[in-house]
Amino acid sequence: MDPGHFHAALVQKTDLNDVGSNVYVYAPQGPDLQAHLSKIDGYNHRPADPSHWNEVVYAGNDFFDKMIKEKKAM
Repeated sequence: MDPGHFHAALVQKTDLNDVGSNVYVYAPQGPDLQAHLSKIDGYNHRPADPSHWNEVVYAGNDFFDKMIKEKKAM
């Protein structure tokens, strides 16, 4: 949720055993979200030991409500 700080991307620097590749991101549209997605894209496309994350993004001002509604629907 709202991965504005660079530490959020560090968790995805490498693939994690027993963790699926889909990552659900809920955030407001803006430079913080774009910076986060750029970091993940860099990890996925680096020449040595690329990761394989698939970012599933919902960007909107109602990101928190959207996340809660989708969690309840699971």
